[in-house]
Amino acid sequence: MNWGDPRLPQRFWDKVHPEPNSGCWIWTAASSWGYGQFGWKRDGEQILVRPHRLTVALVVDLPSNMTVDHRCENTLCVNPHHCLVVSHVTNAKLFWARHPERSAGSPGAVGRPRRRAA
Repeated sequence: MNWGDPRLPQRFWDKVHPEPNSGCWIWTAASSWGYGQFGWKRDGEQILVRPHRLTVALVVDLPSNMTVDHRCENTLCVNPHHCLVVSHVTNAKLFWARHPERSAGSPGAVGRPRRRAA
């Protein structure tokens, strides 16, 4: 898939800006929790979708029970070549491997504290 792929409407690409240094395609429109949002019509119904999932789905099979890992670490990137389809468990493991400083119990930690063995 190339930037500007005609399988997505022009109004999608109007919200994306290629970043020449990183190769990321940055989503510049609506976002929630650090991830882009895009209004999309599916089966005649208007829904909100994550734009990075749209671009990835045009390149590879993307089952609804799988998630997309941003290898570039930029959650607003919609470049499908920067994304990897993984399970939720694998996505979490990749996150913690990349960000050990954010593990439970450390200052500024996210998520629930780990249980201690009895």
